[in-house]
Amino acid sequence: MMTTTSTPAVPAPPPSVKLFGLEPIRAAFEYASMRRMNRQQLPRGDGHPIVVFPGLASDGKTMTALRDFLRDLGYTVYDWGRGYNNGPQGDTSEWLRELALDIQQMVSAHTEGVTLLGWSLGGIYAREVSKHIKPAVRQVITIGSPFAAEPTQVRVGLLWRWVNGRPMQLDDALRTQLQTAPEVPTTSIYSRTDGVVAWQTCIQPGEHPHVEHVEVEASHCGMCWNPSVLRAVAERLHRQPKKPDRHDKEHPMTMKTLRNRFVAAAALCAFGATFAQAPLPAVKRSGAVEYLSGGIGSDESTAIKAVSTQWPLTLEFAVNTQPRADYASDVQVTIRDAHDTAVFQTTSSGPFLLVKLPPGQYKVDAQYQGKTLRQAVTVAQGKAAHESFVWPASAG
Repeated sequence: MMTTTSTPAVPAPPPSVKLFGLEPIRAAFEYASMRRMNRQQLPRGDGHPIVVFPGLASDGKTMTALRDFLRDLGYTVYDWGRGYNNGPQGDTSEWLRELALDIQQMVSAHTEGVTLLGWSLGGIYAREVSKHIKPAVRQVITIGSPFAAEPTQVRVGLLWRWVNGRPMQLDDALRTQLQTAPEVPTTSIYSRTDGVVAWQTCIQPGEHPHVEHVEVEASHCGMCWNPSVLRAVAERLHRQPKKPDRHDKEHPMTMKTLRNRFVAAAALCAFGATFAQAPLPAVKRSGAVEYLSGGIGSDESTAIKAVSTQWPLTLEFAVNTQPRADYASDVQVTIRDAHDTAVFQTTSSGPFLLVKLPPGQYKVDAQYQGKTLRQAVTVAQGKAAHESFVWPASAG
C-alpha cells in the first residue's frame, strides 16, 4: 500500500476490457482473503458513529461485511437508510440536500463527529453530504469513488441506464460541485487495477493539505473486502483528524487551485444570474437585526438559496418525513449571544431564515409544533454559516 498526492494531467481512458472482465473472480478472491485476515493487530475503535453508503446498484446487504468489520473494531455503524442505490432521482443537488438532512437526523443523538464512508458512487454521496452538514462530520473516506470522472471514464453506463432509467449525464455546474473537495479531512482509497473506474478519477484536483490519497491493489467490486483497504480504513478511523485550516500560509494558492476556484465562481455567477428575477421576500428588522424569511414555493426557495451566501447566517427547517424530508414553516426562533442574552426573535414564515448578525458565538432555539431544537452557531467575519434544524416526523 502506498500514499500519493499526485494529480493526473489529462483525462484518462476507462479501464481495459480485460480488467473489467476479471472483476468477478478478483472480487471472489478478495472476499476469501478478508475471511482469513488477521484483525488482531488493527487499532480498536473509539465508538464514534460511521455512516456507510453503498455503490450503484447495491444496497445495505452488499455492505454487510464492511459494516460488520467496523462494528468488530468498536465503532457505531449505520447503513445509509435508503435501501437500493439506483442513483440520484430528480434534481441532483436537491436530492443530495435531502439525503444530508436524513443523515443529520440519523446521527443527531451523537455528540462526537461522524465519519462518512462510501464505496464507489456511495463515496460521492459521502463527500456531498459532508458539505451540507460540515460541523457534524469528523472525516470522509471514499473507496474507489470517481468524483472527478467524466461519464466516458467509467464502465457503468449501461448499468446506470438500467437502474436509473436515463443515460448518465454531467453538466458543468454539477461537475464543478462534485470535484470540489470537502472542507473536512478526506481520504480517497483507489486502485490502478480498478476494472470499473479509471483510477485517475479518484484523485482530488488541486492542492488540498487535508485530502489524502491511498493506493492499493484491488478490484473495484471487491474493494470493500480487500484486506489492504480494510487496514487503511481502520488506520484512518483511529486517527484524531484536525479540521483543515483554510488560511494555512504554508500552502499558498497554486494556479491550478485558482483556476478551479474561478470555474466554481463562474458557475455560481451563472446560477445566480439565472434566478436574478425570481421573487424574494422583503427584508425585515427585529430590533437592530435584519432578516429575511420565506421559501414557500420553488421559485422563492430557489431565490433565497441564491442569495444566502451573502448573509452571515442561514437557518433551514425541515421535518424528517419518509421517504424524503419536508420543509417546515411557522418556526419560532430565538437567538442568544454568548452572554445568554436574546438578540433576535421571530417566527419564520417559511423553511429558510437569513439573519444578519455580527461575528460571534450564538445559541439558536427553534420551536416547531411544540418541540424545541437547540444548536450552537459560530458567525465568522466574511463567511456564510448554514445550520439545518430537522424535527422527527412525529413533530409534523
